[in-house]
Amino acid sequence: MDTLEANTHEMLGITENRDTIEKEIHCDNDLLIRDTESNQNEGIVVHTREKSVSWKNVPGCGILLLLCYVLLSNLVNVMVKDLTSIPPVSLLFYRSLIMLGVSMPWAVAVNKPPFPPDMDRKEQGLLVFRGVVGFANILASYYSLRY
Repeated sequence: MDTLEANTHEMLGITENRDTIEKEIHCDNDLLIRDTESNQNEGIVVHTREKSVSWKNVPGCGILLLLCYVLLSNLVNVMVKDLTSIPPVSLLFYRSLIMLGVSMPWAVAVNKPPFPPDMDRKEQGLLVFRGVVGFANILASYYSLRY
């Protein structure tokens, strides 16, 4: 392989084996197109394309997620209003535990830390402040539903 071809392959992200050439083209974060050229014994080149499926391509997915959110939040509001024997702070604690139990496996699966290394201290402080304000907002809404 000459120098020009090697530089072109390096720029395109092409890796070569003896019988296979693979190109990966990344478009956005959700799209991965892998173009594989396999040299068969007969000298025929086979092209295959793989495209990952994204939830963004499902029609009406956003509307369905919005409807699920509204139904679940109204269900929680009814439960908070009816559970008068449990203090709102305890309800918020258990709600937070459930949210942690749902979100933590996803964060671990996609290898997403709560504070990415490229985030500076100011952004981390704003993220913590957002959490505190969200906590106060939900606590206030629980108290307003109860009293």
